[in-house]
Amino acid sequence: MIVRVKIHPTKREVTIEKPGRKVVRVMTLLRELGYGVYEVVVVKGGRPLTEDDVVADGDEVEVYEVRSAG
Repeated sequence: MIVRVKIHPTKREVTIEKPGRKVVRVMTLLRELGYGVYEVVVVKGGRPLTEDDVVADGDEVEVYEVRSAG
């Protein structure tokens, strides 16, 4: 399985490969990228995803880093 990830605001692009898998939970994807669920918002096709949603082979997702300025 291959999922392409675009990370904002850096616009960095990452390809995640999980041989032998057809789907992977967003939580697993975030762990592999080094993020926690409260640090980012994950979007696929314009729809936000939760950590329990899954992404499949060939999906493209966007990860938006959440920043707090006070």
